[in-house]
Amino acid sequence: MLDNVTPPLMYRGSVKDILGPMTIGQTEAVLFDYSNRYSVFDWGEMPDHLAFKGESLAQIAYLFFKYLEDAKFWRENEKELRKKVALAPEFIHHQVQLELDKNLSQGVAHHLLQFLPPHSFSAKALKIIRPKFNGTYDYSEYQNAPTETLVPLEVVFRFALTEHSSLLKRSTPEYLKSLGLYKSSLNGDEKFIFPVIEFFTKLESTDRPLTYQEAKECAGLTDQEFKILLAKNALCALMISFLFKKIGVDLIDGKFEWGFAEEKSSIGRQFILADSVGPDELRLKYKDVELSKEILRIEYRKNKWFRDTELAKEMAKKGNTVDWILICKNELNSYPPKLDENFLSGVSMIYRTLVVALWPWVFNHQNNTDFGEVYGLDKLANFLKSNSEVLQ
Repeated sequence: MLDNVTPPLMYRGSVKDILGPMTIGQTEAVLFDYSNRYSVFDWGEMPDHLAFKGESLAQIAYLFFKYLEDAKFWRENEKELRKKVALAPEFIHHQVQLELDKNLSQGVAHHLLQFLPPHSFSAKALKIIRPKFNGTYDYSEYQNAPTETLVPLEVVFRFALTEHSSLLKRSTPEYLKSLGLYKSSLNGDEKFIFPVIEFFTKLESTDRPLTYQEAKECAGLTDQEFKILLAKNALCALMISFLFKKIGVDLIDGKFEWGFAEEKSSIGRQFILADSVGPDELRLKYKDVELSKEILRIEYRKNKWFRDTELAKEMAKKGNTVDWILICKNELNSYPPKLDENFLSGVSMIYRTLVVALWPWVFNHQNNTDFGEVYGLDKLANFLKSNSEVLQ
């Protein structure tokens, strides 16, 4: 991997492996190594694999890190960004303006160090403080305001809703008002000019939705730090949506993860973009055809295993345990089925097509990876429609 030495495995995830620790220069680092595995509904590794997925995820993560770090791209989109910022909720409007001004001069900081083809990159190591579980999760260690640590939140942004958007389940007038939406309810085809930001737990067995106050308390954020985090997520979401628009793809929603930076300022801790950004973290559509992991979720929602996962989560909640997957396996004897091979070949093509389509807009040259055959977006959309009953 690095100097022909492979670091030891630290963590095997459902999609990527993290290797390390190692030192690059004076920086403690880890290696993100992407595989062809995939996961849906927090289950972990599924029975099928997707060809070229690992290479594609590493490359598109690298692409987005380089895009968001480069102030040149922020300045190219300044006019459109300022139009959107004018529509930000009042409680973060000023902070979004300040963060935009900052990004126009220095871009967004992230943890990526070096892209290591074909399917890896090195990144600055971030400490992970896992909340202890004793009936409830204990996040008290975050009250010590740690730095160089993963923020224990998944930050979700939404430009639109679908019939499966979880926000629909939480759309009370009070909750919507807290998000800056002055509506009594939402429907499944709602669109937002300025992204709506929500927070979920990152280090629990299941991603749990949090109110803004709960998110602040879990991560030990000051009011100012929380506003900075909100602003950073909204602006990065807008920038990524602009890039996808260049290839005719609509960004519906997505999520970011962040780390607390090493340095502190007079206004609190700073943040660096962490983990990765790609089709597994984003919901995308091209001419109303899903081009992200959501297409796999759609297929799985048709079968009994998905209904069993929902039942197992309820059983775990009643039993005051976090291990719903064991309940699903051992008590319900339910496992995810394999999917149709033609459909899976189309899903694997999504990753390759997006890399090839986006690459020239960031690097000014064609991607030269040997992905085998790569469809254009129109051919890909037609192929997915013809091989998925749900999309027909």
